[in-house]
Amino acid sequence: MKKFMNLPFGDEIVEREIVDYRWEIITVHFDNEDVRYRAIKLDDNKTIISESTFNTKEKAQAFIDKQ
Repeated sequence: MKKFMNLPFGDEIVEREIVDYRWEIITVHFDNEDVRYRAIKLDDNKTIISESTFNTKEKAQAFIDKQ
């Protein structure tokens, strides 16, 4: 569901969409590599906006908690 907010600009009010972001932790690994954890930030369309990769799930969760 799309959310909107009215912002005042001079004498007019401009309607802007509010994007709802969420964070998830994804487990990643490739051939002959250790398992790593990727913290990804998604928008409403499930498009990745930001990401960081960590060696442990706890570090990935700590990164998300700081955001």
